[in-house]
Amino acid sequence: MPAAERKVELLTRAGCHLCDDARRLVERVAAEAGVPWRETDVDGDPGLRAEYGDLVPVVLVDGKERGYWRIEEARLRRALGLGMSPDPLPAEAGAPCRRSGRRSEALSSSPISGPISGDIGSSSA
Repeated sequence: MPAAERKVELLTRAGCHLCDDARRLVERVAAEAGVPWRETDVDGDPGLRAEYGDLVPVVLVDGKERGYWRIEEARLRRALGLGMSPDPLPAEAGAPCRRSGRRSEALSSSPISGPISGDIGSSSA
């Protein structure tokens, strides 16, 4: 789909600090992709407030939800057909998936290796 036909919408509300972060990200990535975008305040529409009020900011690409709370640059870039950023920002890991409720792999796997049981340090002698 040509960039001019893509639709990016950022759902926000006044006083939302995460919305400020998302706005800067969407503005930068959409400009790189040559895609127009718009911002909509969910509190101005009862239907949007009911559906997305607890999730703002929310990014919709062509009407499909592509992120909420902390918007992941990599996910937005993929949705717009872009490769990775030359200087990628770290993805926000650990936010539960709206659909499954599972957390991302980055926080669900432990970086600690070794025995897990209570017999640490005991010997079998």
